[in-house]
Amino acid sequence: MNIPVICASSYALSLLQKTASFQVHSVYRKTINLSGGSSLLSLQAFGSPVSPLSLITCLSLPEMEMLKAAPGIPVQNRPYGLAFSASGEEYIFTLLGTQTVDSFLRSGLPDHAVPLIRKALSSAETTGFRILFPELEANPAPPGQFLINEAAQHLLDQCTALIRQGNWEMAACFLSRLTGLGIGLTPSGDDFLCGALAGLILADMTGHPFFTALKQEVRKHLNQTNDISRAFLSCALLGQFSQAVCSLSSARSAGEILSSFQAIGHSSGTDTLCGIYYIFTSFSKEPTV
Repeated sequence: MNIPVICASSYALSLLQKTASFQVHSVYRKTINLSGGSSLLSLQAFGSPVSPLSLITCLSLPEMEMLKAAPGIPVQNRPYGLAFSASGEEYIFTLLGTQTVDSFLRSGLPDHAVPLIRKALSSAETTGFRILFPELEANPAPPGQFLINEAAQHLLDQCTALIRQGNWEMAACFLSRLTGLGIGLTPSGDDFLCGALAGLILADMTGHPFFTALKQEVRKHLNQTNDISRAFLSCALLGQFSQAVCSLSSARSAGEILSSFQAIGHSSGTDTLCGIYYIFTSFSKEPTV
């Protein structure tokens, strides 16, 4: 069965060039995650949001769910694409004519973008870490979320206070403790950290000591979360992000921002956007270095 991969992130395609073979890591409805050494890639259904790990196929969600993939199945990286066999059926994901989506985030965010981000978050239907920002008028947290939010609020308060003091290393230390905090495929704390790293890039702060310190601290904590979330954090450390993040600087409305970020997971997109918002509000009066 030949299955065209219609688009893929530039980062995912670069990993294919460097990795000889893969195996099925896990299967989640519309996604088949592949592992190759310490790297992950994701075969996804048509219409899925493009992440730095994405290989978007032509298959619909029901068609993707019908594939008989299972963890541990070896996947061959052939010159024309990826192939694996399951229950007597061979699946070949062809890469001929695949559209490349640039996943490398570049600096620069228009002045009008932050009010649009705030408006988008204020209109979001999901809760997650949005409830940590009272000005966003978030809905009450669902049952069981209180202790997570309390822990996250403490870490953010400590980080914010240390940023105001110019204690970049300790501020980064507290913020990085969000790693693995939360539930789900990618915990809210990890999504928030990805957003914070993206926010620093968008704010043209890659030369700032806080950016350097935060990257160092996040690397130290990578083993404190699950494989998939660790893969996204590793991508963020390399400046690789979802299409929603990479397109943020060209967004024209809060509705456009909200639509693209809410398409990512249950609350993953809005938690990432909260991380970006946190950086721009925390450093609003801090000159770049």
